[in-house]
Amino acid sequence: MPLIVNNLTLKYLYGVTAIQDISFTLNSNEKLAVLALESGGKTTLFKSLAGLLKPATGNISINNINIYDSKLKDLDIVAISSDLWIKKHQTVKRSLEAPLRIRGIKKKDRLEQIVLASSKFGIYPNLTDLVSQLDKEDLIRTVFARSSLRTSNLFLIDNVFAILNTPRRTQLFREMTPYIKSITAPFVFMTDSPDEAFSICEKVLILNFGVKQQYASPLEILTRPETLFVDKFIFPYKTTTEVEINNLKLYYRCSFVESKSSTNKFKVKDVFYRNNSPHALLTNNIEIPIMEFPIHDEYSIEENLASSNYFTVNDEKRYDLTL
Repeated sequence: MPLIVNNLTLKYLYGVTAIQDISFTLNSNEKLAVLALESGGKTTLFKSLAGLLKPATGNISINNINIYDSKLKDLDIVAISSDLWIKKHQTVKRSLEAPLRIRGIKKKDRLEQIVLASSKFGIYPNLTDLVSQLDKEDLIRTVFARSSLRTSNLFLIDNVFAILNTPRRTQLFREMTPYIKSITAPFVFMTDSPDEAFSICEKVLILNFGVKQQYASPLEILTRPETLFVDKFIFPYKTTTEVEINNLKLYYRCSFVESKSSTNKFKVKDVFYRNNSPHALLTNNIEIPIMEFPIHDEYSIEENLASSNYFTVNDEKRYDLTL
């Protein structure tokens, strides 16, 4: 049951582009994380995939059926919103029962499945409580328990763990991870946490105000961030130095530089960016794609660095752009 997103562009009513030319394909048992900061395009893409927002251009299909040509109830999409779309006046039991009633499950069988799901997600003692009485953590548990009681052609989550404070967010996410990994439908997970994205998804799409910054595996992103934005997002602790060599503006990203007086050795992440585009390294006055160079090296700074303006990495001479 493939999910195919083809050249998706969505604009707000006042003309601002919210999502720009996004494409990807997901098959069963494949998981994609959409990683973005606040207002980065996560929720807009989530609503588009759920069939709630119609794009300006492009299309979305599930099982080769355009979702905008179908009724929402026929698409069989599970969508867990950060707003936790759930009726607050119902009891937890009644809320869990809803997808089973829609599918025509007999009352006796409904009760059995509700007990199993509520026990699995830690909300069995809350079955008689009103949804409005639940705290945020139990609300999340309830919507996950409810999602487990139905099958789907597409499973969407919109940064739902962000409503919790950091310690509880981390703990609950870890508790939900085995269930998330067991989902067999194409799965799209919107989040602002690189740790969450990298731990459960094989592919990650990084957005910045709706514009694709990188679409790759977690390992590729960690070792080969393609833009300055991605590097800053994934490695916020690193410093950025702006330099200009031969009228070419470059941004040098260094994880840390630690001098050891006895050996005069430094540990540096060797990455340069040009105008927030795929990066390039300037060496011997020739631009060479950074992909041809190792990411991590331990090197010795030569004694005449200040005058010669270069250093050596594995016996290769390179210009030092930090001077």
